[in-house]
Amino acid sequence: MNLLAAVFSPCFLGMLTLHVVLHGIPLRNRIFFYSAMAFPVGAGVCSLILFFAYLICPSQGKFLSLAASLLLTTALLGYVISRNARDPLSSAEALPPLAHFQKIDLQNKRLLAEILLSLAGLFLFLGALFAVIQFFSLSTPLNVWGGWDARFFWSLKAKFFFRSPADWQGMFSPKLFWSHPDYPLLLPGIQAWGWHWLGRESLIWGPVVSLGFYVSCAFLLVWYLRAYVSSATGWFAGTFFLVLGPYLFWSLQQYADVPLGFFIAASVLTLTAAVRSGQVRLFCVSGLLGGLAAWTKNEGLFFLAEAAVFLGIYCAFRGRRKARDWKPLAWFAGGVVLPLLAIVILKVFLGTTGEYLGPKRALHDYFRLLFGGWDRTSLIFQAFFVHMTSFTSWKGTWIIFAAGALLRSLKKITGADRCAWIVFGAVLFINLGYFLTLHLTPYDLKFQIQTAFARLLLHSGILAVAFGFEALTLILPKSKGQTTS
Repeated sequence: MNLLAAVFSPCFLGMLTLHVVLHGIPLRNRIFFYSAMAFPVGAGVCSLILFFAYLICPSQGKFLSLAASLLLTTALLGYVISRNARDPLSSAEALPPLAHFQKIDLQNKRLLAEILLSLAGLFLFLGALFAVIQFFSLSTPLNVWGGWDARFFWSLKAKFFFRSPADWQGMFSPKLFWSHPDYPLLLPGIQAWGWHWLGRESLIWGPVVSLGFYVSCAFLLVWYLRAYVSSATGWFAGTFFLVLGPYLFWSLQQYADVPLGFFIAASVLTLTAAVRSGQVRLFCVSGLLGGLAAWTKNEGLFFLAEAAVFLGIYCAFRGRRKARDWKPLAWFAGGVVLPLLAIVILKVFLGTTGEYLGPKRALHDYFRLLFGGWDRTSLIFQAFFVHMTSFTSWKGTWIIFAAGALLRSLKKITGADRCAWIVFGAVLFINLGYFLTLHLTPYDLKFQIQTAFARLLLHSGILAVAFGFEALTLILPKSKGQTTS
């Protein structure tokens, strides 16, 4: 089978999955939402299908993983078709943007200016997108296997899936301790799934997957800011993301941090949309995205715990203290179930190492690392400052984020403003978690900062862009029909 079909299949599966879950609920900019989420969600689902297929019948894992994904796609498509046959109006729910073209009043100069600004942003975004895809395609042949993690962690595990299905659990052998046997398997899973589809270990599949996640990050910002601020803000934020060097660099290296950053940002922004709208099924999608973050890297598991704590607090303080107040947490948990089950099986029954919480470390070891002196804390603070203020890398992202927080704090807080603070809080708590984690690292702290710190900021950078661009619209005059939060 060809490469285009291999890319289309998870995209179509992801779109159908989202459409079935979110059918019948109002969702702003649904087309852009699907554009951002389809490939990552579909890739995550295919990865989970492959993992469980190998658990059930390893010798037939290749066939089962492909057959199950195709059967699931067929079942979801049949459900959508049959439902639309019963309710023809539901088939048009994904096309609301087309209706707005009939309502444009070209005599309204302010509205015309907004349309022209939006078109300028669109063309700028498309130009930047074309440029980075061209650069990506020209750079990939120079490093087609990616960086260290891609070569020796993700590709190694994918080869166990592809080359020796019956013995795939050999990837968890203590002899391969350097390959982190307890790491989650989203990237190896989707890489092996693609190889099964193509019938060979294709060199191009890894870069294609990495590019798919990278482009999805840009469309995620476009969706959220178009939906809750303005069309122009969405396009400009997407363009700003595409000029950030760290995301493009680590995508070329095929590291898992860009996919993880996508899933974390998508989970938080979907959760924010759910709180704004009160649509509980959006909490389910947010839970699925958070679960896929945990299935991508260990840091995603920390994020999932933070998200669950936040939702628990949100539900506890909703005011009415009734059972239905806990529905958001229940729907979120429903989305998490399958990825979390895979992680539990991996960590408890398959993985053989633990890096931070292990039996060889006593309680006083953690206490000593956390409160062992100012030197350790000072070094971590310096790392945050140096990396965040690097204009070459981040183009002022964190300055925009801080300025947005300052401006928003000076504005009277309304219901919509409280929702926007969710994004700010997520950025704050993600980095606070890494601040504490660096204190607990069993490795040399300077070595850890040199090798991993730049990538840790990727996990919250997309959210920082979203919050900064949303908050800075406060300095602009608000027009009729514009939705600021």
